[in-house]
Amino acid sequence: PASRHTLFTHVAIESDEQYALFVSSAVRSQLGRSWLTSTRRFTLHSRGGPSISNATRLFIHELGGQLPNLEELCLYGLNFDMIESSQSPRKFAALSAFASVRTLDLWNCTFPSFAAARYTLASLPSLTDLEVDHVWWPIASSPESPLPFIRSSRKSPFLRRVRSLEFVDGDSTCDEQMLQWLSTTSLAASLESLTMFSITFKIKVLAFWEYVGSFTTRLTIRGIGVEDLLDDST
Repeated sequence: PASRHTLFTHVAIESDEQYALFVSSAVRSQLGRSWLTSTRRFTLHSRGGPSISNATRLFIHELGGQLPNLEELCLYGLNFDMIESSQSPRKFAALSAFASVRTLDLWNCTFPSFAAARYTLASLPSLTDLEVDHVWWPIASSPESPLPFIRSSRKSPFLRRVRSLEFVDGDSTCDEQMLQWLSTTSLAASLESLTMFSITFKIKVLAFWEYVGSFTTRLTIRGIGVEDLLDDST
């Protein structure tokens, strides 16, 4: 019935029990799989209550390719470190099975490594809108030298479709690593909107803005006055 398809437009999972019920009644059911074509938004949200560890561990492999019209993937409060962090971070490239996803929203998520976070972002071929909010991973005791924000005609093809980037202040070291890595991708060629909330590492923000500035149509920085930021750089 039409009402059932409407019900599946946004699937929100907040516990392992909800996830198990969804998989058994929809993903593994011939009738239920027909409803999954209506799913446009899928949310995994750990609110600190019921465990969502099984859903975090299994959803990439169990749901990949099962939501053909999914447009928005929201991952809130997940600890990806439980996905056997000793394995290669390339396993996170399995997110490429969510080929139709255009919006990725990461909030308060923990990754086993920076490489795992990079593979997560780079694996979505249709990604156009990215929001990063309080995302964290362990920092190596002897980190590599930071990558410079240098223009180059040869950029990694990753994130070449992203038009909108929203950055929310989290762990400053992780955020700096993320900005440095983004400068090595094709992001600047497609970026139209850059929004930054309460970013504290002003020098890195300015360097990133200088790098992408000529490609963007607007820049929004919330929590830091643009005039003050520019004044501090002089």
